[in-house]
Amino acid sequence: MTDSSPHAEQSSRLSPAVFVFQIVALAAAGWINRQALNPDGVAYMRIASYYATGKIDLAVSGYWGPLWSWLLVPWLKLGMTPVAAARIVMALSAVYFLWACWRVFDRFGLGGKPLQWALWSVAAVSVLWSVENITPDLLLGALVGHAFSLMAATGWLERPELSWRTGLWWGLAYLAKGVAFPVALLICAALGALWWNDRPESRARLTRRRFRPTIS
Repeated sequence: MTDSSPHAEQSSRLSPAVFVFQIVALAAAGWINRQALNPDGVAYMRIASYYATGKIDLAVSGYWGPLWSWLLVPWLKLGMTPVAAARIVMALSAVYFLWACWRVFDRFGLGGKPLQWALWSVAAVSVLWSVENITPDLLLGALVGHAFSLMAATGWLERPELSWRTGLWWGLAYLAKGVAFPVALLICAALGALWWNDRPESRARLTRRRFRPTIS
């Protein structure tokens, strides 16, 4: 359990200065690397162009996750070049990644100066990551972090709405990249086992709720 006092809430707040630094750095890094390409990035941009022109038979792939290409389509429809659209999506993925990391840090009670150091470090790393390659890896990391932060909430297995939201973000992570599926299985199994072992009263309540329809 984390401290819910006003002081603790203040110390775990996400500083706007971190976002300002990240956005300015993303704009500069994106401009400097505006012509940088990699083979995977070319493949995702080509798939996005197929979606944008309605060539669904060419867009559907059994290898490349569709989510990242889907995010490119609105920017292509606005008349942007595929490379410019890719840089925008990579930058937005970095911002989302920073926010998701803050959620995870906050769930585990990190606050004060350690939290600020961690956030500034994540902001710097996300900028470098966003221009290293055009891939959905950064978006995948953000989606996994978001889903994990929901699972770290108190009583996530007992709250259907929270469980549903967790499944939604894990599903989006899978659409970003297929490796999210085994990662989700491992994390869900591990956290589920910890929850089951550490909360006997919740375990008993959940068991009664599950078997009550059968008994009646």
